[in-house]
Amino acid sequence: MRRVLNRAHQRDKAFAGMVMTRVRCLHGVYRGVLLFAASLAITGCFATTADVVELVDKADDVKTQQDELKSQVVELKKAVGNVMAQQKKASPRYLRSRLDELSVKFEEMEKVLTDLRRDHEDGMRRSTSGVAGVETGMVAEGTAGDLETSSDHGAGTTSCVSSDMPEREPDIQAFGPSGNVTDNQTELSSRELFEVAYQDYQVGDYDSAIHGFEAFQQRFSNAPRAVDVQYLVGTAYFRKGDCVRAIAAYERLVEAFPQHSNGALGMWKLSYLYDEVGDAVQARSVLLRLIERHPRTREAKLARQRLPDISQ
Repeated sequence: MRRVLNRAHQRDKAFAGMVMTRVRCLHGVYRGVLLFAASLAITGCFATTADVVELVDKADDVKTQQDELKSQVVELKKAVGNVMAQQKKASPRYLRSRLDELSVKFEEMEKVLTDLRRDHEDGMRRSTSGVAGVETGMVAEGTAGDLETSSDHGAGTTSCVSSDMPEREPDIQAFGPSGNVTDNQTELSSRELFEVAYQDYQVGDYDSAIHGFEAFQQRFSNAPRAVDVQYLVGTAYFRKGDCVRAIAAYERLVEAFPQHSNGALGMWKLSYLYDEVGDAVQARSVLLRLIERHPRTREAKLARQRLPDISQ
């Protein structure tokens, strides 16, 4: 680019020199005509009217051409100025200056995004609602009694009720009402079984919810709801405080549904659970798998932020 601009600049300079030479030549002719006319008057030589008219016409022509050349010189100066401006923009110093400006703007945008992300996460931690299957925020202290382990599931296991782990839930909707009484009996059975277990889950009866979800898995392992059910099993164990079974349930979710969005969410929670039981190596490993497997998800972004906080 610089070579092209230099060649254009040299070509314009050569053309400008040629124009100025022509201007000087015409100016000399113009002066010569005037001197010739003056010499005729001084020496007393006789000149006809036609001679005088011809000299005046030539002088006018020379002046006209001179004016045109002056206009061309002005335009040429503008062109040279444009070339110089382009050369300046193409210079390394100018480019470095522009890169510095863009870097500053990029850093400002990153700061704004970081602030927005922090505000969003703070809002999630403050939220404790569990309406319509979308539950966000931290585990409320008021429900601590519901998180105790029971004799049927998780008795004597390591508690994993972490104050550091914010809960993020997928959008799990209950089955809609059936408008056709002739629906297939298997469909109705899967619907009813899921809704009963999910209602137990929503009201905090996690033992009953786990029994219902496990019965659903045994009978309808290939149903569309299977991925949601597996995720809810892991979350129910977590809320009961059974860290070991919660980890096992989330690991089954990740293995059975590796590309599903619930799998990304399960891996994100696994990192907290492994860290809670003191296995920092597994916590980091899960985050790295999450970033590799689901690089464009929100959980992957959170994983990148969390990695430096986990000791190696």
